[in-house]
Amino acid sequence: MLVRAIEPSEHEAARCLLLAAGWDRAVSNLQEFQALLAASQVALVAVRDGQVLGFVRAITDGLTNGYISMVVVAPEHRGQGVGSALVRAAMGESRRMTWVLRASDDGAITFYKKLGFTQSAVALERAGDKTAFASAQVDTLAVEFGITRELVDHRGLLEYQEATDLVAVGVNSEGREHRLTPAAAQAWFGMQTAAATDGVELLIVSAFRSVARQAEIVRRKLGAGQTLSCVLALCAPPGFSEHHSGRAIDLTTPGSVPLEPSFDQTAAFAWLSRHAGTFGFRMSYPVGNTQGFAYEPWHWCFK
Repeated sequence: MLVRAIEPSEHEAARCLLLAAGWDRAVSNLQEFQALLAASQVALVAVRDGQVLGFVRAITDGLTNGYISMVVVAPEHRGQGVGSALVRAAMGESRRMTWVLRASDDGAITFYKKLGFTQSAVALERAGDKTAFASAQVDTLAVEFGITRELVDHRGLLEYQEATDLVAVGVNSEGREHRLTPAAAQAWFGMQTAAATDGVELLIVSAFRSVARQAEIVRRKLGAGQTLSCVLALCAPPGFSEHHSGRAIDLTTPGSVPLEPSFDQTAAFAWLSRHAGTFGFRMSYPVGNTQGFAYEPWHWCFK
């Protein structure tokens, strides 16, 4: 069995399942049902050997709340896990999401309670876990490393989505591309050129970094025997690094040891302190920064 987005050729089959189950609103004809699907954020079918076994429709903002408005399974396929698979697929992996639905039939209520819903006076609700993080990937990694919501909130860390629109701005010594968002890349090239005009050479050590790559760095440091608190003083938790945004760069200059506080003794740092703001860059982690990171004079972010 496969659960996936409904295809146009399956609209009529899903509509017929709903009609047979007693639905009447917005399914009386195919055109009306297709208009309903066009207004839906989630419309999935369970299929096997080309046959539509079940259908689910949901409305959601994709971040905090969702409403499951339709679930139907062909009578001959009930009790086989089809409905559960549809509902789980519609809700996705984020534990922060709160999902609600309405059900009056005792059998339906029992079914949804098995999926984590609880009953109220007017609806069934699966409340979101407020301690979870927005991204399911980040949430899983936080559990792996023992990073709690309390720790993140105490330090005021922000969760960053991974940038997807990226352009190459250089290559490191290992042949790995440095990438930034188009706007950050344009600002970087302008800043690098201006610095060169003033006799200062700016070089990128690191730019965009994925959540998975950040997790590798944390694992390596923990594996080397560092404590989590020591690691997180120098390295953001996966999901909370400005590098995920594609707007942050770690910089160095010839003759300076990369990623060391002594960078602030260079002409490059002096130039950045005077001019980086003109190009939209600022130093993210000065001495005594409120997020609890060690001083990083090399880390600048395009805002």
